[in-house]
Amino acid sequence: MKKFSKKISVVLLIVVFCNFIISFNSFSNKISVEVESNLVKKVYPIGRCIGLKLYTNGVLVIGMSEITGLDGNVYKPYEKSGISEGDMIKSINGKEIKNTNELINILSSSNGNKLLIKYEKNNNEEFYTSITPVNTKNGYMIGLWVRDAAAGIGTLTYYDESTGNFGALGHGIVDVDTDELLNISNGEIVTSKIISIVKAKKNNPR
Repeated sequence: MKKFSKKISVVLLIVVFCNFIISFNSFSNKISVEVESNLVKKVYPIGRCIGLKLYTNGVLVIGMSEITGLDGNVYKPYEKSGISEGDMIKSINGKEIKNTNELINILSSSNGNKLLIKYEKNNNEEFYTSITPVNTKNGYMIGLWVRDAAAGIGTLTYYDESTGNFGALGHGIVDVDTDELLNISNGEIVTSKIISIVKAKKNNPR
């Protein structure tokens, strides 16, 4: 009976050992596949200067000015609208505004009728207001200076051939007119060339 128990114990031990070997081999193969898969991934370090075209998420108000109507009077259509420099015009009469051309087209076809404008403050709060365009020698205007794009430079740090993804060194972009961070919708990379370098001085960074 003791001999039979020993034989059973030996058989069980062999079975457990075999299962362990199979599991270990399977785990090792999995690791090998994962490691091998990671090894074939390549990225290319670049460090090259690039140009950037950036488009705002709406139309950015960068200034305001009085306008002279066809009747010779001076107007400020925006004066009581609540819109100020740094605000983003998002839509007019329910139509989304993506660029300055769309804004100009709406003004041109307004016939001087009041416009319902949705705009956004820098803290992402949205508001509605109305402005009545004034007919001038240059067409209908509301007295707002606007922009829908900005440009700058950066450094392309790496490129991933397998995915087409890339990384670029940069920072938040402050608009030169409003002194506020731009709310960027999208952008594109363009070629650029360094034509001069100005060395920074103490208390005068470049």
